[in-house]
Amino acid sequence: MDIFSDPVLLARLQFACTAGYHFIFVPLTIGLGLILAINETRYYRSRDPKDAAATKFWVKIFTATFVLGLATGITMEFSFGTNWADYSRFVGDIFGAPLAAEALLAFFLESTFLGVLLFGRRRVSPKFYMVSAPAHRAYETKLIKIEDAAKKPLGAMETSNKRVINQFIHPDVLPTCQLSMGMTVLEPGSVWNTMPAHTHERRMEVYMYFEVPEDNVVFHMMGEGRETRHIVMQNEQAVISPSWSIHAGAGTSNYTFIWAMGGENQAFDDMDVIPTTELR
Repeated sequence: MDIFSDPVLLARLQFACTAGYHFIFVPLTIGLGLILAINETRYYRSRDPKDAAATKFWVKIFTATFVLGLATGITMEFSFGTNWADYSRFVGDIFGAPLAAEALLAFFLESTFLGVLLFGRRRVSPKFYMVSAPAHRAYETKLIKIEDAAKKPLGAMETSNKRVINQFIHPDVLPTCQLSMGMTVLEPGSVWNTMPAHTHERRMEVYMYFEVPEDNVVFHMMGEGRETRHIVMQNEQAVISPSWSIHAGAGTSNYTFIWAMGGENQAFDDMDVIPTTELR
């Protein structure tokens, strides 16, 4: 029997090729997204033209990968209905919702950020890339001034960490889907920004240091509590910490920093504290 006259076999071959080809681009886009984040952060910190060129190069590769993945992904989703209608009816109640969610996240969210990278680089501040989080509903757009922020004094001069936390984007001030943001101002004579060190479940955090006096730096500590590392931060430089990493630092002078957290856990005081004596 001629194998090309069997519609079932052809449907299986077509779906196998589409799914296999599409799957190649899934890990590629994930890995390229990380490469883009690293290069964008390097360029933001160094302003080196070589880092800018590297970012533009990887954006082109990411765009080509995204377009090919999009083309094969749409074809594959339609194949569930055209080639495997009985299967889709049988598992639709369970399989349909995750498939729709994946389509929304992959196609719409990813294409939005890709559009910013391709067409909005000169219209959007580089700081925008550092402070973004997915949203599942619309909230009020509101100007929040320093007077409107929820103020939370912490620390003491005796421990060199007397500071005021100004909560701007916070459930008590302005509700959002997954984003929290504020500004911490250290008093003169205080240098530690966060003590005791801690981690957050289900959210990551960004620190953007500014008002660091000239010829001064901040030693920012990160990593797991039992295996920390540090990087030296200068004025208007930012660092991203995943949920498993501590984020604390000490400066050679007082300074100010903006913190932003992205994730479903928006409880400000929900943290896993690591005793200072256990840090390594």
